[in-house]
Amino acid sequence: MKLRLNRESLTVYMILVVAIIFGGYLRLRNITVDALWLDEVFSVATSHPDNSFLEVYQRSLVDVHPPFYQLFLWFFYKLFGFGEMVGRYLSVIFGILLIPVAFLLGRQMFNCRVGLIAAWLVAVNFYLITYSQETRSYELLALLTTVSFVTFIKAIGGLDGRHVAIYALSAALLVNTHYFGFLVVTAQALLVLSRWVETSFDKRLLYRFGLAGLFILLSIAPHVSYVYLNFHRQGFWVPPPNNRFFIDLFNLYFGSLPLSVMCAALLMIGSVCLMKAERHREVLRLIIFWLVTCTVIPYVRSLYVQPVLTMRSLIILLPALLIVLAFAISLFKDQWAQVAVGVVVLCFSMTPLYTHERPIFTLENQLKPVSQMRDLVKDVIEQQIREPLYASQFIEFDQYFRLLGSSTTVRSFKQLESDLLSPDRPAVFYFLGTREVQLPGERFMKEYCVDLLKETKKGDSVILEFRSNPPCL
Repeated sequence: MKLRLNRESLTVYMILVVAIIFGGYLRLRNITVDALWLDEVFSVATSHPDNSFLEVYQRSLVDVHPPFYQLFLWFFYKLFGFGEMVGRYLSVIFGILLIPVAFLLGRQMFNCRVGLIAAWLVAVNFYLITYSQETRSYELLALLTTVSFVTFIKAIGGLDGRHVAIYALSAALLVNTHYFGFLVVTAQALLVLSRWVETSFDKRLLYRFGLAGLFILLSIAPHVSYVYLNFHRQGFWVPPPNNRFFIDLFNLYFGSLPLSVMCAALLMIGSVCLMKAERHREVLRLIIFWLVTCTVIPYVRSLYVQPVLTMRSLIILLPALLIVLAFAISLFKDQWAQVAVGVVVLCFSMTPLYTHERPIFTLENQLKPVSQMRDLVKDVIEQQIREPLYASQFIEFDQYFRLLGSSTTVRSFKQLESDLLSPDRPAVFYFLGTREVQLPGERFMKEYCVDLLKETKKGDSVILEFRSNPPCL
């Protein structure tokens, strides 16, 4: 009997290892094909290893997001070296780690079979693979969301001090990675309150999780003023959600309309079975609190207060959906039926990865765009332009020149205005832009007496050549 259990365990872990290896391959495949885009270059510039810990910390907070990801990236550069694509490999690591963590969560919530199916669904998921190939915080956000629920279930199940402490640490890292992490922790707090009521106001439960909550709050104490300002910040670029927002998001999760339709049907089957099964009552509650809290709060705020809801931030919902999907697939009693469904999911999951039939960047979905920023910078270097360069996105452009081994300096738009008002105004200068940034127009040229000589476009990026006239009277 013991030998049989060992064989079964070995089989489970072998299947999990294959999922990890295959998921790793998909995340590493073509990782360096597309150049960095604007947001990635900002991450690279912020976490440059020459910056101090305090500089990274402050720059992260000024850019809205909490500092943990940028500090982690900074440490990663210090440890493994600095380069154009190095940051993407950190996201790959997060993506690969998410596979066994999804297995743990599926096993905790249901059983080992559901855990294995969940691991494979994570391994081949288009959306998670996409963000595993970007130097941004979203794959870490998905990982820490899943880790926080794994540790939360452990903590609330036994109220062991060690497990509660581990949960508090994972939740603290989560809220210091992205502000949508607060939604996940809010859902968990509501689950604690519902359990507290059910257990006739168990003081031990309230005490342990009260301490965990205090630790989470203390973790943001050094930058609580920035948190407050960002929660009340106005003038975001984020558009309000339209009526198709969640439909488009669901399709984006899977990258393929046929697969989205099939997964929607399986999710409905899984949800109905969850509602009928009394033994899964707590699991159903956890899933509902997770999905509803993380959806309704930002949606209502976006409609009536300030748009904050973006599709990429809702990557926090995807692990929950994949766990329910794994449960639905596990309901097929026939083993070959399970395998058949799995093969179909695998085949359709490969469509957006191996063909041109895939979602592309839009303002609404904010997928990683194919950017020609690198090509533009490379052209400037090859042309050996000596005249001064300016850009509204000067931090990012300046960083890309450094990444490509150039000592060229890019100055800010404010510096350009100052230089044009000085006695030594530049006779000729260039202005760089990318991702539809507002460029100097007729009003600027008339105010500062400059003429546009040439405009050169490279995909989403552009360089303008200007000539200065005598100063305006």
